[in-house]
Amino acid sequence: MQFSDAFKRAVVDFFYLTNREYPSKGFLTMVSNRYNLNSTERTMLYRGIASTKLNIQRSEKLISFEETIDKDLFIDGFNILFTIRSYLVGKPLFISTDSILRDASVLKSKLIFDKTTTDAIVLLQQYLTTFIGSINIYLDQKVSFHQAVIDNIQLASNPPTKQLINFLVSNSVDKDLASIENGVVVTSDSEIIDGTECRVFDLPHHLLKEKFRPEFIDLTKFR
Repeated sequence: MQFSDAFKRAVVDFFYLTNREYPSKGFLTMVSNRYNLNSTERTMLYRGIASTKLNIQRSEKLISFEETIDKDLFIDGFNILFTIRSYLVGKPLFISTDSILRDASVLKSKLIFDKTTTDAIVLLQQYLTTFIGSINIYLDQKVSFHQAVIDNIQLASNPPTKQLINFLVSNSVDKDLASIENGVVVTSDSEIIDGTECRVFDLPHHLLKEKFRPEFIDLTKFR
């Protein structure tokens, strides 16, 4: 996917309005209609553009893989799996103005449990073996197949390694992750990133770059 001239102008307008603290939902339709954007481009505007202040605050929390060594990881399980799965099925991913990789599929799309989900689980589990430190995966109890995810991550660890993965099933994953005081939070969720005092690791971005070397659309060029 390449930037169209219309999309470039829409990004500039949306960023301008966002920086002046207008409510994004209020002008999303206005800007999208003005430039005749498709559903993917509209989603990129909504998910991908933050104010200059938030861009600085969020990007300053991001750390490299090397900085995770010996740190405890607290992973937003379905958020991470959704992003990896989206890439595997060919949905567009992009780098937001806050430097975080996000999914550009339609807003109402949901994670489903299928072969591609299990493939994403295998990729995640394999990547987690490279970390030194405790690994804690938070899963939303309201998602019906959370136990299947746990079972498949454990199955992907066969033969077993010395690495211990802790699973925490919760009805308030966002709140739980935002309240963590020590360690590294692994998510692309803006509310969690804004709420936590911890450093943040953009795991899907690092994993996909290492495994597939993709070229992602980068909205940081418009900051």
